Amino acid sequence: MSVNLHTLDSDMLYEILVLCPNLKALSSLILTHPAVFNVFSSRRRLILRIVFKRQIFHENRGKSYVAPQADAVNKRVENIINPIDAVGLREALWPRVERILYSPTEHWTSKYATAMLASYHSADLQDEALEFAMRTMVVLLRTRPFFDDGPCAFAAAVSRTYMAAKMPDKAIELQETLFRRLVPRYPQHNRWAKQLVTAYAKTGHSDRVLPLQIKCWEEYSKVNGPRNEVTLYWAREAIREYKRQDQNQKAIEFHQRVRSTLDPKTDTYIAWSRQLIHMYQREKQHAAVLSVTEEVWRHMDPETTGYRAWMAQLGQIYVNMGRLEDSITVYEAAWEAIKQRLIEKPNDNHWKWEAKGAGRVLAKAYDRNQRQVDALTVLSELFSSIS
Repeated sequence: MSVNLHTLDSDMLYEILVLCPNLKALSSLILTHPAVFNVFSSRRRLILRIVFKRQIFHENRGKSYVAPQADAVNKRVENIINPIDAVGLREALWPRVERILYSPTEHWTSKYATAMLASYHSADLQDEALEFAMRTMVVLLRTRPFFDDGPCAFAAAVSRTYMAAKMPDKAIELQETLFRRLVPRYPQHNRWAKQLVTAYAKTGHSDRVLPLQIKCWEEYSKVNGPRNEVTLYWAREAIREYKRQDQNQKAIEFHQRVRSTLDPKTDTYIAWSRQLIHMYQREKQHAAVLSVTEEVWRHMDPETTGYRAWMAQLGQIYVNMGRLEDSITVYEAAWEAIKQRLIEKPNDNHWKWEAKGAGRVLAKAYDRNQRQVDALTVLSELFSSIS
């Protein structure tokens, strides 16, 4: 006896739909009659999950490796418009993924979990997203090292889920827990630290920002070295935070602390010294300006970038203080050092240019100090050396 499907009640139609061997058969069946389609639409997520799970099982019979199956799911989901359908398809494989989530060698599992969580959000299933995030995060924290991007990306997604659920303290707790487990030599540590700073600022925990920034600078200085760009990034961030809090003197002290870790012979040291001088100038600490300028000058030689500019800067400070003899001493030292380089390389146009600049500055200083004979002597030496 034949039976028209559309005459069956919804429960019977549901049982028939979930017996489909694959999604293709399911698609054909639901198009046979509006009544069948309506039953599917009312339970589409559950039906898709059951049918697709059966399809995966048959397509991968005897295969133990789950990763290719996950790739197949991801490719199929890419072309799906209805977010509920994406949830159903991902859920079909999730039990198998969850069983190996603890494995440190199955890096892709945490990426699948991140996609699963994103699907819940896209389908506006916020309660289920929160429950999934909390349950899965517990497993990852208990079993997985956070050395690769996969677990960190999932943790970041979980943190956003907590924030969306208006659970900022839970989000901060998770981020701090994960940050303590990361090690500075991995790039995830730096990225997570930046995210944690942002989270502190957004959740009213600004008091935790500066200690974190200083801690990062200290750790990166040990691991990467004081001149490393990441190390100096956190140093600059800490200084900005001091300034934001109107703690200018502490900003100066910390800046000096950072500068003291740098090699005085490097451009980085000179750059940080120049910035420190500007900070002292804004605070009208003129003695400190002179002290730093003198300190940098002592470590310079003619090969140092900006040598003559620094000479001029220090000399002008002495002039402004009325210490004309000290300014002349600086100009004389520069002239003698550059002149020696020119003696060693008499045809080098670079040293000719440097000698011309240093000699003229010294001659002008002599002239201002009523030492015209010395000025003429310098100009004579200069002319003979560059001609």
